[in-house]
Amino acid sequence: MQVAQRFAGFSLGKADLLRRAISKKKGKEFEELQAEFLAGSLKLGHTETQAMEIYRLIERFANYGFNRSHAYAYAALAFQIAYFKAHYPDEFYEVQLRDRKRERMIQDALDNDFQMEHPFINRMPYHDRVENGKIALGLANVRTIPRDMAFWIVEHRPFSDLADLVKRLPQNFQREDYLLPLVQIGAFDDQDMNRGKLAQNLSTLIDYSQNIQLDLFGASSLKFSFQDAEDYLQSEKYEFEKQFLGVGITPHPLQALALKLKTNFTALTDLQKNKRATVLVELLAVRTHRTKTGETMAFLSTTDSKENFDITLFPENYRRFMANLEKGKFYLVSGKVSERNDALQMLADRVIEVEETERKLWLNLEDASHNTHISRILREFPGGIQVILHFADTKKTTQTQVYVEENDLLLNKLKTYVLNAVYK
Repeated sequence: MQVAQRFAGFSLGKADLLRRAISKKKGKEFEELQAEFLAGSLKLGHTETQAMEIYRLIERFANYGFNRSHAYAYAALAFQIAYFKAHYPDEFYEVQLRDRKRERMIQDALDNDFQMEHPFINRMPYHDRVENGKIALGLANVRTIPRDMAFWIVEHRPFSDLADLVKRLPQNFQREDYLLPLVQIGAFDDQDMNRGKLAQNLSTLIDYSQNIQLDLFGASSLKFSFQDAEDYLQSEKYEFEKQFLGVGITPHPLQALALKLKTNFTALTDLQKNKRATVLVELLAVRTHRTKTGETMAFLSTTDSKENFDITLFPENYRRFMANLEKGKFYLVSGKVSERNDALQMLADRVIEVEETERKLWLNLEDASHNTHISRILREFPGGIQVILHFADTKKTTQTQVYVEENDLLLNKLKTYVLNAVYK
């Protein structure tokens, strides 16, 4: 408003009318005040170019701007929060974990080198606690577990194992939907690492415990015998932890793969719209759609274990890759990044499954003179097979950080620059 007053000679009242007209997009009033602003600017000796430039700045600011006191309050609050985060990180995160954006703050803490303590049944606090750079998630925040049950556990522990907890629990808490999440987040891992076995036996254990409590003849000394069963996969453990705790504690297999392939893809957080990129993701779901021409295209729901990411395959590319698409598998996907509804997505033209493998691509080279050409070709074929270089002139062998797919076209492109190329 002061700019309009000093630059174009507006009164403060008229400057406020200009602000409201711009922000509310009042067409006729907006045009009249724009004309008055330009005329007033010229009258005070400014050029038309200067006047238009200043007006555009005012217009842009008025769409989302604050008065001075409002802006000061936001700035002061932002500074205070940043100060506490920098100088009192434990206290900062402990308070932030009480917010509705708890899961985002947990991830932010982990990104800032905080560590997550394992949620053992005999150690978990009632509320989330942050101390000495370590986060201990609270029993009260485990989804599906009533707070009075969480309080009872804290008051009556330690427990020697799952059977001991079930036996001592009040009957109103002896429910599978209350106890199963504790098993699935690994609350008994220090007593029995096989979560799948505990989960498989839980219903029988609850029935056994309730029958023992009704037994009048002293059979309570009998020990429950667990039947063996397969453990959960690492990825299943991670998903259960994320579901009930808000964060995965077990290392996700995709994260281990990402560390190995880190120079071969772009993290989802680093993607830029209208740029080509390759991403490493787990396939969550495939949804197909029939186009107007009768062809089938696909929409892929994927994740990097932290964020979800949508990928589109047009009919031609869906036909090429559909046979290899399987839920739960990992892929390097290449394509152009775009934006829709304020979220980034990808129009893909290449989908390569990535698996843990000991196979290598061995390249025998005469010397290092063609390294630039070879590097460019290798990066066209991202995958999970490590490239090993052997130089004939120096007799040296180098393990690169480049990983490629097994592809005959890749071998053909390399022929000009290498003595020999072989997968083994």
